Amino acid sequence: MSNKKIKIFICYPHKGAKKFLDELLSVLKARSHEISHIAYFSDNNIKPGDLTHDVIQEKIIDSNISIVFISQKTFESDYIIKTELPLIKEVFDYGDIKRICPLRIDDYQIFDGGNFEWLNKIQFVNQDKPLRDIGEKERFNIYYELVKLIVNVSS
Repeated sequence: MSNKKIKIFICYPHKGAKKFLDELLSVLKARSHEISHIAYFSDNNIKPGDLTHDVIQEKIIDSNISIVFISQKTFESDYIIKTELPLIKEVFDYGDIKRICPLRIDDYQIFDGGNFEWLNKIQFVNQDKPLRDIGEKERFNIYYELVKLIVNVSS
């Protein structure tokens, strides 16, 4: 396995995703003790006095994996649709982000032909099982499989 640092940026809407973000972060934290070359970032890591926008842009540009929570709330967030998703796509297109891993929270469907149609071309981690519709055990299994995928892709 490569010792290259796996840098994960997590994009999520503040409304409707906190529970799922906390679950994913608990799995990443537990696994980071076993796999020391994983580093992950969500805006929870921003410290008082940091320039929020600058830190988020820096972390997206510096990441090699992006996890994106997809829901209606994702597309209600002006910051996500105007800043985070376009930059994630740009960095992915340049090849610096090696993998985008979308996690479906609800049944929200992205329109073909719209600005975010590119997300429809990426296999969702939980394609037919929105996180809100499944139990905690199954959600944690999805998170564990996601971490395994990330480690395998990065090695």
